[in-house]
Amino acid sequence: MVKPILTIFLFQTVFSIPLNRSDILDNDHVQLMPLERDGEINEKFRQEMIFSHNLDTTDTKQLADSIREMFKITDKNEDGYLTTEELKSQIRKNLEDHLERSKNDSDAFFEIIDLNKDGWVTWEEFEPHFDNMHRNDHDENELLQDHTEDPHRVEDEKRMFNRSDITRDGRLDKMEWHIFLHPEYSSQGLVEIVNDLIDVYDKNNDREISQEEFVHGIPGSIDESNPEFEKMEEEETKRRVAEFTTEIDQDSNGKASFRELYEYVDPQNFRRASKEVNDIMMLTDTDNDGKVSLEELLERDWLLARSSLLSARNGLHDEM
Repeated sequence: MVKPILTIFLFQTVFSIPLNRSDILDNDHVQLMPLERDGEINEKFRQEMIFSHNLDTTDTKQLADSIREMFKITDKNEDGYLTTEELKSQIRKNLEDHLERSKNDSDAFFEIIDLNKDGWVTWEEFEPHFDNMHRNDHDENELLQDHTEDPHRVEDEKRMFNRSDITRDGRLDKMEWHIFLHPEYSSQGLVEIVNDLIDVYDKNNDREISQEEFVHGIPGSIDESNPEFEKMEEEETKRRVAEFTTEIDQDSNGKASFRELYEYVDPQNFRRASKEVNDIMMLTDTDNDGKVSLEELLERDWLLARSSLLSARNGLHDEM
């Protein structure tokens, strides 16, 4: 099965032609969604919610500076502590800001693609930009390898373009264009994302994803030549089991329904974000006073850089 390509608009600054594809389109990653489009767990989910920007978590100074900046912004009453409600309020604001930024950026991109300024974008107008951005971001060998691995790349992208055309008139208005670039912020786009995930995982064609399919349904990303392969593979299995049982399978019947998957990937469903905050408070509030200080967060900064609660708890166990 050809892996679906859902277009995503990720750049956060004003840009000018020529465009570089890596600034605009990403084949797999969708910010503020717990799963990548290829079925992998989004490793940056927690940090995207809390910091609302990308950071290199291996850079301890950058991570510490980001925590200090986040703490200052989130501590509304300036008492030197963060409460659960303050953290939830800040994450909700981060989600709203990201939604607004994505809308503004897609509008700006729309104006660049809509060359005849008729208020619509056709595939014929977009295709040259898509092809040029892809070429600008890859050398000749990479392009040859990409064509070999996915000879239907353009066809897949056109399919995504066409299914964003809600009015079926062969062109996208600004609302449909936003759905094309940011499917995660529309009900239509989320339906397609969930269907794509089911296509990736569902092996018995029952249109549900079982725990077994979620845990073992896609090839692992761990290099088998790594001497720690078996240990890492075991940890990855535990992590995916925990993700399925605690985050996706709400009725605990061993299967993820369409509704459960929809609620799981919806960035505007605050349940997942709220749970992440509760987990962070539980693991960082060392004196159990119902609030966390900057020192407590800095002491366990690695917790804020991980998306998996299982990984966080394992790290805490190792530390203790």
